Amino acid sequence: MAELLNKRIPGLDPSSGITLGMLLAVYNPTNDKTEKISVSEFTTSVSTQNFEWLTDTAYNEDDVVTRSGKWWQAQQAVSANIAPGTDVAYWAEISKSPSGFVFWQAGVFTEDEVFVLYEIAGITYIFRLDNATRPFVSTDFEDEFASGDWEAIGGITVGGGGSISFVDRETPTGAVNGSNDTFVLSDTPQAGSEYVFLNGILQTVTDDYTITGDTIEFVTPPETGDKVRVSFRLTASADFVDKETPTGLINGSNDTFVLSDTPIAGSDHIYLNGILQDSADDYTIAGDTVTFATPPETGDTLKASFRI
Repeated sequence: MAELLNKRIPGLDPSSGITLGMLLAVYNPTNDKTEKISVSEFTTSVSTQNFEWLTDTAYNEDDVVTRSGKWWQAQQAVSANIAPGTDVAYWAEISKSPSGFVFWQAGVFTEDEVFVLYEIAGITYIFRLDNATRPFVSTDFEDEFASGDWEAIGGITVGGGGSISFVDRETPTGAVNGSNDTFVLSDTPQAGSEYVFLNGILQTVTDDYTITGDTIEFVTPPETGDKVRVSFRLTASADFVDKETPTGLINGSNDTFVLSDTPIAGSDHIYLNGILQDSADDYTIAGDTVTFATPPETGDTLKASFRI
């Protein structure tokens, strides 16, 4: 699929809202052209599977069914003939999440192809559900994204807009076979803007890989079955801080670290040993100061990315 970039197409009128008739700016790397794609292309998917509750069927914990126009999730193993809506110990009602050109909502997705919008660091992205399980119960978008359940198609511009271009969660060209260490991107990233993930864990430049132009070389070749994903910017911007090391001792007792600037609210991405931390459970942030619930241990690596 063509990468969607936050890039202006001349001739599109500015707009404050999104409707089915609008066009998106889409960069197609196969022909090196920016194309116009209708919003409606992301709103046409349907459910082809039958998820109706069946009277003679037993269900496992967390299974999802529909009955009488509502959706239900099993709270434990459910024997046959225990109908949803009759016993709260067995079935809990769950929201049906909309798929299409709408912002993500927690709940259950059932369509064969699922697209949602989600805002990260002040940029709105289109995401595709990359997990084939249906129904798919979605509760924490950012955790699911880090686990590979969602594929970022790209940052978008509707009817004109900014000039920063992005490539998101691209699979670089190269064999993942335990011996190949070299992978090629679709374009050359702005220096320092690349985010290289191996099996969902952010890699560290120099320690884990090097990058020259559009080519990434791993210190240790990824093994067969590993997932390599790379996100990066194509243009410079003073509004982004990428993978900085906050100021503070990493010694198992210090829990407070200071950033180089104060992030825009909600734009902070804190990585501990390459794993994205949760702003509610793992740390808090006040101004330019990050306080961890549990102090990082000696030898841990800490990186922070954010917008200012």
